[in-house]
Amino acid sequence: MVRLCAAWSTSKLHLSVLVSCMKLDGNSPVYTTDIHFGNFSGKIPIFYISSFGGIGIGGSTFVETELKKHVERAITAYLKANFDLGD
Repeated sequence: MVRLCAAWSTSKLHLSVLVSCMKLDGNSPVYTTDIHFGNFSGKIPIFYISSFGGIGIGGSTFVETELKKHVERAITAYLKANFDLGD
């Protein structure tokens, strides 16, 4: 579990990004990404239901590429939901 420090958050809304990897003998590592928006208005963060993460297998370059895609999806969904961006 990662503890959040109130000083790290400049506003109540934040983006949480968690990446977990497990090395397999003779294979590329298995990874999961868990990306949520949350509200940090008190001592305990509250995460919104939508998760933009994924699971897969691949080397570090592949994991980084997938992580960028997942974060981009989360930010795009947030912007579409909160601002009139058109299509």
